[in-house]
Amino acid sequence: MAKATLLYNALFSPASRRSIYWLRLYQLSESRHIALLTEVPGNPGMSVINASSLLNREVAQAFAIHEGDLDVFVILPRMRRADGPIEPATYSQTPGPSRTEWRETSRRRIEALVGLLPQLPQHSDLFSAVLARGGRKHEWDREIFEAVPVSSLPPFHAPYQCAHSARFKSMLRDADDHSHDDALLAGQRFIASLTDRDRAICKYHQGNWAAIANASADIVARVDGRKPGAYFSAAEAVRLPNRDKMWLLSLFWDPLVLSQDRTEYTNGQHRGCALRFSGAEKAAVIVDFETIVDDHADWTYLGDG
Repeated sequence: MAKATLLYNALFSPASRRSIYWLRLYQLSESRHIALLTEVPGNPGMSVINASSLLNREVAQAFAIHEGDLDVFVILPRMRRADGPIEPATYSQTPGPSRTEWRETSRRRIEALVGLLPQLPQHSDLFSAVLARGGRKHEWDREIFEAVPVSSLPPFHAPYQCAHSARFKSMLRDADDHSHDDALLAGQRFIASLTDRDRAICKYHQGNWAAIANASADIVARVDGRKPGAYFSAAEAVRLPNRDKMWLLSLFWDPLVLSQDRTEYTNGQHRGCALRFSGAEKAAVIVDFETIVDDHADWTYLGDG
């Protein structure tokens, strides 16, 4: 076979989609071509894997190649996500003119067809080039915690894990139309009905919730929550018995979340019930979310393999 000719080696954006990949396009013969598309940090659209069924047509149209004369390989490069482990590169041949189904392959097999692969730019240069082409910076939702007065926490509206949930269901059956408002009213009556003995047999009430609530409110007051994981790290440093420590940590890794109008829970209602009986003044609760965009990529490019 004649030596493959490298026709294109740069970022590539399909004309019909908002995606960015690195494309290495080779000509193997007068008609046969091979396209290698690599995922890049900052890609604002479909990943190279998710878009694989579209790539044959998109590259063929962009370079005036007959689709039947083009084989497409996709590469997920060696990468690191956040502070996680390094993930190895993977190589696949997509369905196309010479194959009807996916095939896992290797860099060695690809280089047997086209020769030694030229390197992509280092991560910082590659990410900058993707951004200049319309790429996306790292974006995440920051949880907005607030030390909420415990007396203002909403009642149950669906206590499915409570030891006394049958009582709540009975109260709800007595309502007129079982509407959402009826569920909240039934929750208020349910909480008012709980005795010391009732709470003593419920696993969610087993803990020093006053100490737990006070520690959580203190953390929200003194810790800069703009740093990911800051609240949880602060909770880990609090000295409490093991059972209470786990409940405290849960307020930050599986937090209580209130609806926008703060009239109901979207998470954590069983612990909310325990907090209402704690005697504490305030406890940490999520009341909103803020979208954060920083200057980094979602992952770091570490080469093709």
